[in-house]
Amino acid sequence: GSTEYAEDLRDRLKDQLVMYVNIDMYMKGRFDPGGVPSLRSFVADVVRDVPEGAGTVYEGWQASEWARKPAAARQGDMAAFEPDLKALGSGADFVPFQDHLGVPTLAIEFIGENGYGFGTYHTNYDSRAYAERIADPGFTQGVTMAQVLGTMALRMSEADVLPFRFSHYATKLDEAVTAAEGWARDAGVVVDVAP
Repeated sequence: GSTEYAEDLRDRLKDQLVMYVNIDMYMKGRFDPGGVPSLRSFVADVVRDVPEGAGTVYEGWQASEWARKPAAARQGDMAAFEPDLKALGSGADFVPFQDHLGVPTLAIEFIGENGYGFGTYHTNYDSRAYAERIADPGFTQGVTMAQVLGTMALRMSEADVLPFRFSHYATKLDEAVTAAEGWARDAGVVVDVAP
């Protein structure tokens, strides 16, 4: 459906769409955003202002990502650690917007500590009853999700200058080139990537 929509409205979307936000799922659990690197600071700024428990969504995201790092990689103080957006893969509704239209894209999710919904994801059990009883009793996480999405929509729509930070994108591209050179070297292939 999203591919057909993007293909049918391609010219209009390329002219008018500033950002695409995908919300594939949410449940009680950790904040797990993904997206293009130029939107990392935007997401961080938004979730710093959204309350969650005794702190903010940002503080929960920061603590969760810090704890998920290997012990050897946890250098310094967690307060200085900046969590990053996960890279977006394929197979979701954001693909035609990101990969074919070139629109800055986000996937905003709250997921359980063990991943996507205990095996219910995209099954007959992925239902309102599941959400009410297991994934989000009382829909309290849904309120937080609505606050995150609403704040994003307001800030993006009211921005005099779009809040993209391309310096972070450059850093991530440099990391990707370095990683690719390492993979090529490990495979015995010579790759010359000129700056």
